[in-house]
Amino acid sequence: MAGTVIDKPMDHRATEQAVLDRAGTTRMTEAEQSLLNHPWDEAAVRRGQKIFDRTLTPLSDHRGSSDYRLEVSKSLIEKYWWEQRS
Repeated sequence: MAGTVIDKPMDHRATEQAVLDRAGTTRMTEAEQSLLNHPWDEAAVRRGQKIFDRTLTPLSDHRGSSDYRLEVSKSLIEKYWWEQRS
């Protein structure tokens, strides 16, 4: 990740937070803000997914293409919405 600072103790081992950051954990604050104080409905899901389309740039590797990872990320918003409905 460009611009990521990894804190390393004096013995040069990465901290737990640095490992999580390098693993690709990303907080989608723009999507969060678009959902706050709005009805939690299908339109909200689509709004969040559009923000994911615009802002996420997943990596491609042997485990999955960037397109596949983006679609999985978007599907998690919808999955959560469906789970909250039942």
